[in-house]
Amino acid sequence: MAMVLRPGQIFEAAMTADENLPAEQQAKFSLRAGSGREQLELADELAQVGQDDVAKRIRVAFAAIRRHLVGWKNVRDADGRPVPFDADKIEDVLSWQQAAELAYEVVYGLSADDLGNSASPRPSGQDASARPDSAGSATAAAAQTPR
Repeated sequence: MAMVLRPGQIFEAAMTADENLPAEQQAKFSLRAGSGREQLELADELAQVGQDDVAKRIRVAFAAIRRHLVGWKNVRDADGRPVPFDADKIEDVLSWQQAAELAYEVVYGLSADDLGNSASPRPSGQDASARPDSAGSATAAAAQTPR
């Protein structure tokens, strides 16, 4: 997928942890591209949170995703059951590492495919080792996510 250039454009993002799975098994998140103003506001909000305040950085990432998330597919719970779309449940289906990845896409307008081809740095502290469940979808990670 190419870089998103138009504010309001809907783009689909897959988690980098899913990249080796068949396309039909990958969890996909439909996101509304932010305007330049929205991107700057989110970047400023993240910059104002100290690097040591991990819980607040995680909350900011999830809030950003919630504002821009318009749908998902192939998202499954820990038992492999499909999870119906509900943006308010995002903390239950993504780990904080996955949330950081999607927040990066919202801020910079890049898809997961573009991250590997981008000269832009990945968010600090992001762990690319987050894995989907055996069905290839993001799993409930509430136990791993500080609240």
